[in-house]
Amino acid sequence: MQMLAGADTTASTIRAIVYHVLKNPRVHKILKAALKDAGLSAPVAYTMATKIPYLAATIQEAMRVTPAVGLPLERVVPANGLTLPSGKVLPAGTVVGMNAWVVHMNEERFGSEPETFKPERWLRQDEESEGGYAARLRRMQDADLTFGAGHRACYGKHVALLQVYKLVATLFLQFEVCSATNSTFFYITEETSDGMLTVR
Repeated sequence: MQMLAGADTTASTIRAIVYHVLKNPRVHKILKAALKDAGLSAPVAYTMATKIPYLAATIQEAMRVTPAVGLPLERVVPANGLTLPSGKVLPAGTVVGMNAWVVHMNEERFGSEPETFKPERWLRQDEESEGGYAARLRRMQDADLTFGAGHRACYGKHVALLQVYKLVATLFLQFEVCSATNSTFFYITEETSDGMLTVR
């Protein structure tokens, strides 16, 4: 059931990752170099893929900028009510929800220019202390609604991430992927001993 239910969201996540990487040549170049330098074999093993920081950051950033689910993930306030950090109390039975597309654009949580695709925001910066980075990363992770949150978070999260990491790593490791002129198709070219074999 997890495999069937998450097929469309996993596919849209992979499409978003490919789209953002190809739209950002700088990211594409760094990602290709990181995969090549890791000495991977194809198909890439999940355990190996998760050890590549820039790949993880790229995937996380694409899921932040383009989350697969845009619904408000509604919940009902329980019988004892809900007190918000501001002190306001929501009565029992109130329907509340947060939309990942909105929450993921919060500058206080995700830093400056949250609308910009920037995988580096998930990595430690040169001037950043280890503790400062850990705290900043925690703030982002706490606001990450890619797979929902709490007791009703997506059950298929781990299966989805397994598929995403393996496919994205293998795709960009083995193939030279570039966007078509009209941005509708992707051309995939595989290097062979005879030259370049283009697959559309």
